[in-house]
Amino acid sequence: MTKKVCIVGFAVTTRKQVPWDEDYEFWGCNEGYVQDFPKIDRWFQIHPYISFSRADNMNDPKHFEWLMQEHD
Repeated sequence: MTKKVCIVGFAVTTRKQVPWDEDYEFWGCNEGYVQDFPKIDRWFQIHPYISFSRADNMNDPKHFEWLMQEHD
């Protein structure tokens, strides 16, 4: 069982600090999937529905559709 979790954001200032090794389970949030991360095990949306479902979402206008899909 994995005992380490790395919560991965997508800020340019910290993105390169992620310890990409197999000892961790990687958790991503919000529209972070638009980045080219090697691996994310779980996704979380932490903002209110009204915020992330907007058609003018600057990170990904189809984010709500992406959330509704099944991901591996």
